[in-house]
Amino acid sequence: MNQYTDLEKAVYNALGVGHKNARSRSELCSLIGCNDRQLREAIETLRWDYPIITNDDGTGYYIPVADERGRNQAAGWLRRQSRRREAIAQATRGARLFVAAGKEPSQ
Repeated sequence: MNQYTDLEKAVYNALGVGHKNARSRSELCSLIGCNDRQLREAIETLRWDYPIITNDDGTGYYIPVADERGRNQAAGWLRRQSRRREAIAQATRGARLFVAAGKEPSQ
């Protein structure tokens, strides 16, 4: 974990293990002393190496327990992220077509 900033290390150390120990963004920001944007950027960086997940129930961020239940929670998070990615790709279709139309040679 040496390649991380002090803020990223603080975020990692503040995260609870297991869904019951999830912490909201506002709780984490208060605990660490950072703003929301800094917290989200730190979590984004940490997610390259660590399974930091959230549930749809709004309880916040947590590291899953290293057991079958934790793996199932992480798998559920991955499925939700994949659906979000697909929905965003579909939602941007119109804008992509509009931009591409402006690049065509006029007739």
